[in-house]
Amino acid sequence: MFQRTVALAFPSSSRRIKVAILGSGLSGCSAANTLVEYSKRQQRLPSAGQSGLSNEHKDGVSSINEPIFDITICEAGRGIGGRMSTRKVMDDEGGTVKYQFDHGCQYIFPPKTNEFQQELARWRELGWIKQWNGKFGTVRGSGESVYSVVGENGVEDERYVGVPSMNSICENMLQTNIDQSSECESTITVLTQTHVSAEHISSNSNNNHVWQLQNIKNNELLDTFDWLVVTDRNSAAPHRKDLRSADLDEHFRKPINESIESLKSCTVMLAFEKRLPLPFDVMRFDNHDTNAMMKQNFGMLGWIARDSSKPGRQTDESEVDCWVLQSTADEATRLLNRIDLKGAPLDTIRDAIKDAMVQDFLKAIPTLMNTQHQHTKAVAIEIPNVVYAAGHRWGAAFPKHITHDCVFPTKEFHFDVGKHFIACGDYFTPYHGSVESAWLSGHAAAQELLRFTSKAK
Repeated sequence: MFQRTVALAFPSSSRRIKVAILGSGLSGCSAANTLVEYSKRQQRLPSAGQSGLSNEHKDGVSSINEPIFDITICEAGRGIGGRMSTRKVMDDEGGTVKYQFDHGCQYIFPPKTNEFQQELARWRELGWIKQWNGKFGTVRGSGESVYSVVGENGVEDERYVGVPSMNSICENMLQTNIDQSSECESTITVLTQTHVSAEHISSNSNNNHVWQLQNIKNNELLDTFDWLVVTDRNSAAPHRKDLRSADLDEHFRKPINESIESLKSCTVMLAFEKRLPLPFDVMRFDNHDTNAMMKQNFGMLGWIARDSSKPGRQTDESEVDCWVLQSTADEATRLLNRIDLKGAPLDTIRDAIKDAMVQDFLKAIPTLMNTQHQHTKAVAIEIPNVVYAAGHRWGAAFPKHITHDCVFPTKEFHFDVGKHFIACGDYFTPYHGSVESAWLSGHAAAQELLRFTSKAK
């Protein structure tokens, strides 16, 4: 288990509130960052004695007895980022990166809200993101032929990616450079490879709400917390232990399990020993479901991207060309439902994904060489040697709202005052499934927690 603590300095008169966040994806990191940034602003406010003011400052906010937050982020995976994860393959000594792949979220769509537009501007100013100026294209089927068009998506020309990786956005949100000179500190602690279950306990004497977290793998009691923030909607699924003892409100548990479906996706990380001579960096594959020629020519492929074309992607193997292949949701379901993979070990499933999608990609390369005309025959191409390939299964890649009365697109988060329980994630907001929805949801949830705890002074 990896643990990292970031210490922040705050006035000793502040109240300490312990918050547990399940998941280190963007919504969880956004929530943590919002709470920390608020506390940093309170530290910068002058105290009543220093300013000659009463406890209430000119802006109506008091830094005396304002809440500060000791935050623990529990992440079941190996690294920070959730579906904004980045796979880094190290050399034998473990000192340098040989290959790197953004195997989850590929880029940030243009913002739909002013709030997120301002946040992106902040990320750009901080150097967290840069524009991805790769050559984008789309493959479509028409009758008995397929064709591709490069550079047609003008509406999406402004595509941003994290630098030097997508998950570095989440990592940056958990960092700080505050001077650590005060008498007490607040902390963000990140626990990776830590899958936990949460139980809600109420104290009869003080009516305190306490959440107790336990490591599912070894039953170790981790700690108790004042508030629980859950960012993975599947944590409430009946087959998961995460919230089985949480005694959640059925007005939340029922719709989250009945109104949303998690779409699966298969991903392959593939590295060639030198640049693959395709005249584009990204290709999206449309209308798989309605055109048989698409499936015949491209198999499982729904998206392919030259990860090496993103800004800031430098590895120890400078000539290596790194690609990410992603399947369509239907093809992922079809493969994962194969009889031979039912109940199979995870490594077996990953190898099946790798074998199927690498074969589909290599087979498709000659066809893809002809990028702007209908394909009547394959084009010869010398394919470099493959030096690395690995498969990955996303069991819940994207949320899909499957009922007409689903409440989650109309909300930014779920806030249960009685249980001190908050749910946020990219399945909330009308922009569900996007980086924007994840950030908006986590940010708004943290703001609501700040309003509540400030009132409870």
